[in-house]
Amino acid sequence: MAPPAELLHDDYTAHCLKLAVQAFHAQLARLDAQTAAANQAVKDEQTRLEARAEAEHDLGTIDALLLLQSYRNAAGIPAVLAPRRPRKPIPEDLSQ
Repeated sequence: MAPPAELLHDDYTAHCLKLAVQAFHAQLARLDAQTAAANQAVKDEQTRLEARAEAEHDLGTIDALLLLQSYRNAAGIPAVLAPRRPRKPIPEDLSQ
């Protein structure tokens, strides 16, 4: 049988090893949580930027391009003209 001091030494070593393993697992859990939070922040930022981009003007239409007309003039790019809507014909007899 081992002397009592030897048994205490083994118990203390086992206790310290158990605490070290628990601390290691706790650190891994903190790092995983931190990584997940960072990934979620990136996803949230991408979602915000996508929503902002979709809310911007559709540059495939002339009406949207008209809003940028002043910038085109400053850059010396020819103007984008809105399509002219046909006017209603003026009645010959104004009493109508």
